[in-house]
Amino acid sequence: MPNLSIPLQEAEKALNEFRKKGLIDEAFEFKRTKTHLIVALKKRIKTPFKWVKARLKKRKLKPKNLKEALKGMLSKKQLLQLVSSYDAFGNIAVIEVPNALKKKEKLIGKTLISANKSIKTVLKIAGEHQTVFRTQPMKLIAGKKNFVAHYKENGCVFVFNVKEVFFSPRLATERLRIAKLILPEEIIGAFFAGVGPFPVVFAKNSQMKKAVAIELNPKAVHYLKKNIELNKVSEKIEVIQGDVAK
Repeated sequence: MPNLSIPLQEAEKALNEFRKKGLIDEAFEFKRTKTHLIVALKKRIKTPFKWVKARLKKRKLKPKNLKEALKGMLSKKQLLQLVSSYDAFGNIAVIEVPNALKKKEKLIGKTLISANKSIKTVLKIAGEHQTVFRTQPMKLIAGKKNFVAHYKENGCVFVFNVKEVFFSPRLATERLRIAKLILPEEIIGAFFAGVGPFPVVFAKNSQMKKAVAIELNPKAVHYLKKNIELNKVSEKIEVIQGDVAK
């Protein structure tokens, strides 16, 4: 397909129009000369600009997911066995690797880091939830040896050790939904508070009077207090280390 040559002084306006109409072929990079910008379009259209023959470089498109990123590196059978979903805690990703792909776990981890620049560490779940604290054993499979996550959610920041506490990033939408239901000056009981995602999100996104955050795991309580300080909501959250039943 011939490409369109657009004078540089008219390029920005023309590109905006082409993008609105979905005409630009994003599979190819633009080529700039001293006077013109050469662009690949999906189809030939009527235009005052000149059509030219030019070799444009293919753009390296970012894979949509982990499975797409691993195409060509794993067999079709292995791709079917792959668990492509994972939990992202800011700089740390925690992934499940089936036993059938154990020999490929380092490749899977490195590929995940390459596909997501914010992730610096990939951990593999190495066992079931343990003890009353529901912590899980984890194994480093790629990136920096680090278990302390720096995670952001709903205008809040959280720091915690993923091996020492239970935390689910999948409840982010639920935390905000509940925050919107809290009435002004209500006192909230945040039971099994963990490192504080519910009470901290409530403090930042509601008009509650205060939350009473109760947590049994002493290591979680350590990070709970730290996250309250980081988010500057100490006047709104009371921390109790102990058993909710008591």
